[in-house]
Amino acid sequence: MKPVCVIGGGGTGIATAYDLALNQIPVLLVERGEFTSGTTGRHHGQLHSGARYAVGDRDIARECLEESLILRRIAFQALEYNGGLFVALETDELEYAEEFIPACREVGIPARRLTGDQARELEPALSRRVRMAVEVPDGAIDAYRLPLSFLASALRLGVDARRFTRLEEISPAGGGLSVTLKDLTRGGTETISVSAVVNAGGPWAGAIAAAAGCSLAITPTPGTMIAVAGRMTDRVISRLRPPGNGDILVPHRKQ
Repeated sequence: MKPVCVIGGGGTGIATAYDLALNQIPVLLVERGEFTSGTTGRHHGQLHSGARYAVGDRDIARECLEESLILRRIAFQALEYNGGLFVALETDELEYAEEFIPACREVGIPARRLTGDQARELEPALSRRVRMAVEVPDGAIDAYRLPLSFLASALRLGVDARRFTRLEEISPAGGGLSVTLKDLTRGGTETISVSAVVNAGGPWAGAIAAAAGCSLAITPTPGTMIAVAGRMTDRVISRLRPPGNGDILVPHRKQ
């Protein structure tokens, strides 16, 4: 049986390779750099309970909750299930709580109303301006340990995982496909027959599609995260308002 070729060794590609291998499908996993060296190693690492999306999209919120519970069960070693607080400082945020709390509860997300003083008992660094808060089961993900846990399991299931290997071309071949790969450490190329190709390249998905002669529009969205030495809080802290910019603090180990 020809393998499925998964292009992209980040969280999505690694988890896809693992899932295919669980179903006894041979897999060739290809990453042009080191595994997790792209977007996966640079995300904020929040384990969403779904509360952030509960008002705007109930389905996404419910899916986040379900996935966080699955991860808590199968990959607890890569999570810090420390909970979260949505904090209100302004009057409009207090008003938003009246919509936010019922929305969370509607999809099964535990949401507990706290006074400002109760919130500060849990997180002493919170401003005195915090007037109330809502406690939800948010957490943090280790951006490296989680995908590498899946990778270790995929390797045990026989996945052929190749790092520092660049996709050069995807071509039709005998009712299936072939991929041409370049070894970036030793040089040289190799063409391999595969049954299918999974594009898991994230922001590079357009370039991968182009290797098959396809067009895929990618619109990157810029964002900024600041890593600070020393934990200011032990819980994920979010502003109690519709999702926006500069409104989340996510503690990670000693940061």
